[in-house]
Amino acid sequence: MNPRQRRITADWDALRAEYSGHEAVTIEPIGPMPPEDYEVVLRVPGLRRDGERPIVVDEHKVRIQLPLGYPRDEPYCTPLTPVFHPNISERICIGDYWAAGEQLVDIVARISEMIQYRLYNPASPLDAVAAKYAIDNRELFPIGDVEIYSPEIEVRRRAESSDTDE
Repeated sequence: MNPRQRRITADWDALRAEYSGHEAVTIEPIGPMPPEDYEVVLRVPGLRRDGERPIVVDEHKVRIQLPLGYPRDEPYCTPLTPVFHPNISERICIGDYWAAGEQLVDIVARISEMIQYRLYNPASPLDAVAAKYAIDNRELFPIGDVEIYSPEIEVRRRAESSDTDE
């Protein structure tokens, strides 16, 4: 198995471990194993345009495709359902958050945070109308507070204290 295939396999294993049975996330691999293409359903609140105004929608579908240069090259992420967000248009801008050491579980979590307006950058928009809306309505954000990523458990050693030894 070459390094790229090992990485793709490790990402698939991590996605299954993190999101299997998750109430807000469904990961569906597309194609042969290990998958290089995924359809992700995120059940988190976000915005969609309804005519001239944004409305809250609670389910979003995203496709994540791994390019031949992966992990050096970032995954290509596209919304399959409309999302009204400054950094989402025909694609989802993850460039600010991508490094070769990032895992796909982190990208799924960041896309969820973006959809909920917990993470957005109106200064570098793909959708200028959504960027203006975000700037003019900062008090409305975040739209949601659904945490999809299980943080690692922090283990601390109990500090030794000389005060109690006396």
